[in-house]
Amino acid sequence: MSEIETAAVSFGALDASVNPASLVRVFVGGLTPATRKLYLYSLESFRKWSGCSDLHEVATRLCRLSGVEANLLVLKYHESLSGRPPSTVNALTQGIRSLVKLARMLGLITWSLEVQQVKVERYRDTRGPGTRVMRQLLDETGAETTPAGRRNLALLRVMHDLALRRASVASLDLENWERESRCLWVLTKGRAQRRKKDLPEQTQRALEEWVRVRGDTPGPLFLRIRNARFIMPDRLRGDGIYRIVVELGRRVKSPRKARPHGIRHTAISAATRAARAAHLGLEAVMAFSDHQNVQTLKFYLDEEDGLQRQVSQMVAAQLYQPTAAH
Repeated sequence: MSEIETAAVSFGALDASVNPASLVRVFVGGLTPATRKLYLYSLESFRKWSGCSDLHEVATRLCRLSGVEANLLVLKYHESLSGRPPSTVNALTQGIRSLVKLARMLGLITWSLEVQQVKVERYRDTRGPGTRVMRQLLDETGAETTPAGRRNLALLRVMHDLALRRASVASLDLENWERESRCLWVLTKGRAQRRKKDLPEQTQRALEEWVRVRGDTPGPLFLRIRNARFIMPDRLRGDGIYRIVVELGRRVKSPRKARPHGIRHTAISAATRAARAAHLGLEAVMAFSDHQNVQTLKFYLDEEDGLQRQVSQMVAAQLYQPTAAH
């Protein structure tokens, strides 16, 4: 069941009276935390542009428009975003598209948005910081005996060894780690339930050393630390993880800016090499990376093969080859 369908079911369970005012409440309540954040940002952008006082007014106005008026309004909003990257334009309109879809499912409107999303030329830089820099990051944190050092080592291990996004890492609680079974229950992108991830020995050991310092108090697995020594009860969130990785990359003088998603890229690139060496298919890499579309992995394969580089070298070399006489 999609998130929109879940919201529709929730609507029927929570409020029998279908009206625009309750539409936003049920729409937001039916989304996963990660999607909620993106859609609310999108809707807030549209709210400011349209001059509405709040999201309830956005929903009320939309439900009063005809299909022609609504599509014209969203088309003008599209035009106001001209000059921004296509992916940004699509992200800033996704919230309003999904809200309209739910409103139509619930019978508040009879029309749908026909304004097409902007075509995105998909390209991904899948290089990441690289294995050498990753070793330096682990050596740097492994040499620290402070609570921050123990936490950061476990943080890096979990991100790299399981190829996790920072949102997945930030959402981990202590109860999601099964010490005896040596596994983590992880909430990955696009999924509503946590999935089991078995831990390599090195990752398990890093977690054990961190929890020994952290303590067994229930709550977030990774906590904020003040002055490298004083453990706070607050969850280490995504922006905090980002700052830690960037700072560690600066300390080891990484040639390329170290980022949490770059660590994921490095891990998946390593996984494609390992899978090939073991004669495993892409299904094995997808199980590791949690990609739901095999096409995404082709970016990593292209980068590993270096096909563009090889052909470019052959083309350039032809300039210095003697030409055949005519």
